Amino acid sequence: MRTILISLLALGSSPALAGLEPEPSGKDADGDGVGNAADLCPGSDDSVDLDGNGTADCAETFVSDAGFDAAGSTAQWVHAGQTVGWSSDDGSAYAQSGSMPLDIGPGAVPSWELHGDCLSVDPSTWHILLAQWDLSAPGGATDAWFMVWEYADAACTSVVTIRTVEHLTAPTAGFETVGGDFVTKPSTRAVHVAIFNRAPGTGQDPVQLRVDNILLHDSPAALEDEDETGEE
Repeated sequence: MRTILISLLALGSSPALAGLEPEPSGKDADGDGVGNAADLCPGSDDSVDLDGNGTADCAETFVSDAGFDAAGSTAQWVHAGQTVGWSSDDGSAYAQSGSMPLDIGPGAVPSWELHGDCLSVDPSTWHILLAQWDLSAPGGATDAWFMVWEYADAACTSVVTIRTVEHLTAPTAGFETVGGDFVTKPSTRAVHVAIFNRAPGTGQDPVQLRVDNILLHDSPAALEDEDETGEE
């Protein structure tokens, strides 16, 4: 398994994004610094490019509402019938957006295991899964997984494998980019992106997680080498 940490300072630094200059006042309706005429994703932050491939993530991710741009944008994430909230904290400091909070501790759920939409993918294909996570744990310890559940059918009912792309056991320093790449199984036809967050020990130690800007797309090559990420 590979851990990918990409500095937030690199956001917007890719060649394709660098040429998108803000238009004069009043012509950047969503306030992301990209003028309306060049805006690939109106209402979302075009400057986010976590994999640094020169394409705005909002234009290529398979995940709907991946930037959690408004209250209600977490509706596709399911946790045992419980409501998933929304936070105004944003991974790229985009004023008009937010993130998905998964808080644990006294008065909160003991653990979260979320599954997003059922997403069609190609078999035997490299994919990239990245996101921005802000994981805080005043007690110093935490346990959080960024996973992919692979299925043999388009309805996501027949599990092929459960794959861990990132496992964090310590807090992050604010929002950090986490994730990696993987190759889908030959029998895989669809996936769920999944997030599992729990407090270690008694389960009552407070742990707060903010998730933002989830990027999932197929890739012609791995980010670094050709080692598959771990499976469960």
